[in-house]
Amino acid sequence: MEIINKTIGEIETLIKTGKTPPSKEERYYNGSINWYTPGDLDKQKFLGKSNRTITAEAIEENKATILPKYTVVIGAIGDIGKLGITSVESCTNQQITGIRTNDEVYFEYFYYWLKANKQLLRSNAKNAILPILNNESIRSIKIQFPKNINDQKRIAKVLSQCEDLIQKRKKSIDLLNDLMKSKFIEMFGAPETNHFGWEEKVFGDYTEYIGDIGSNGSNDTVSKNLVMSDIEDYAIMIRTTNLNANDFTKNLKYISKETYEFFSKSKIYGGEIIMNKIGSPGKFWVMPNLERPVSLGLNQFVIRLKDLNTNYIKYFLSTNFGEVNIQSRTQGATTKSITKSAVRSLPILYPPMELQIEFSELVDKVEAVINKFNESLKELENLYGSISQRAFNGDLDLSKVDILDMEDSKKKELEEVKEDFTEEQVEDLIKSFEHTLPTGEVPSNRETDIRKMSIRQYLRLSHDEATEGIEFSYIDKDFFYQFILTKGFPDRTFTLPELQQYARKYILRGTGFEFTYENWKTIIFRFIGAKQPIIEQVFDEDDKIIKLKLTNEAFKV
Repeated sequence: MEIINKTIGEIETLIKTGKTPPSKEERYYNGSINWYTPGDLDKQKFLGKSNRTITAEAIEENKATILPKYTVVIGAIGDIGKLGITSVESCTNQQITGIRTNDEVYFEYFYYWLKANKQLLRSNAKNAILPILNNESIRSIKIQFPKNINDQKRIAKVLSQCEDLIQKRKKSIDLLNDLMKSKFIEMFGAPETNHFGWEEKVFGDYTEYIGDIGSNGSNDTVSKNLVMSDIEDYAIMIRTTNLNANDFTKNLKYISKETYEFFSKSKIYGGEIIMNKIGSPGKFWVMPNLERPVSLGLNQFVIRLKDLNTNYIKYFLSTNFGEVNIQSRTQGATTKSITKSAVRSLPILYPPMELQIEFSELVDKVEAVINKFNESLKELENLYGSISQRAFNGDLDLSKVDILDMEDSKKKELEEVKEDFTEEQVEDLIKSFEHTLPTGEVPSNRETDIRKMSIRQYLRLSHDEATEGIEFSYIDKDFFYQFILTKGFPDRTFTLPELQQYARKYILRGTGFEFTYENWKTIIFRFIGAKQPIIEQVFDEDDKIIKLKLTNEAFKV
């Protein structure tokens, strides 16, 4: 697939920034013409009805800028990179710029390329206080695209179908969450009315312990001992970013065993409520069991309950009643916060424990399904990221993707576009992608010690969105697999199935597919047979089988 590199200025036929008609002139508003603001973007690819509309008079008097159907629109002031495609002739305010491409670049491909390169758009914005991506800056941005327009359509179609699957999965999760909220009201009633007459209590009556980092000593002592690192170490220090994403595999901070033991009052075992003190005070999560040492993060409380069911209180505090009472106890005008005493004073209703347990058992069953859906959602999102990255680089063969229904796409009405990829068909398509494995001799000139180094540090990559996932472009290099092996099995023997299971989430997250047993076997045999072997075979006396073990050479690249 031949890839062309040009600036947006070389492939656009129109770049127009929107306008805002004078707000005092009522005759310009509440008409039949869509008038988009940034809040309308990033909700769906093809934009629907706008929150506000304008009249034809605003257009006629040059108080607004009309954009043709199938114009890609982009947030260009403030929140840079919000996107959408007009489905009918529409207008935007001055924070949004519309772009039409020439016949070299298919408009949906252009949309997906922009979506995958939002960080690049933001880096081209001017003014640190209020970022502005002006038309000159937009025109200077370089875009890569397949020379063959049909290849662009195939990429757009595959990404569109992946996006549809992601949205379906999100809707399924939302429906299950709504089901549990409804079930809570059915079993316990609305807290604000207490229709069932449950006993009224305060949260502090049922908390065994509420603590934070400051519970471990004076401010000076805490500051002196709080040493965090991006490098893998003994314990994880949880952060809001991980809790929000329910992902404790990336963007982590680590602390040593000594630090972990010093902060003994902040140890997290799973099942506790973690609540923000500042930032978004009162926002809370139930901590999962990560089966490894975990410590509380900065600016958070850990709450351990007594004689109160965790699932019950989680849903109680998530009701309107719970949220209002939490927010009413936050303090501060600029930086809002919540105190331990405020948390203890939260009013709660206390139904019989048997009823709490009955509800909790139902929650556990439903949340097991939600967790599976969330895992599937992450895999789909990783798959989407991998496909887009590889597709834009010209690394995918999509010749089998049928695009006959897209030939006249610009003339189709949106409602007529059919979903013609099932989830199974997408999976079959992914299975058809060839894996890129290392070939040739395993390098012998290994000198760099990687025991205390991550692959991103080795590649000199910073931790930001611009380089996220780029390490997976080195999947055809031996050192890529050395990092997986040395982080997973630094000092213990292992079997090939154990390796496959350990590496599954890491590989899947970065590449959109899982390596097969045969793929791993190929890599292992190369490492065993190298001039300076990276892996050796040893007999395990306990299990009475041959296992694999890393040699010292595995820790050098």
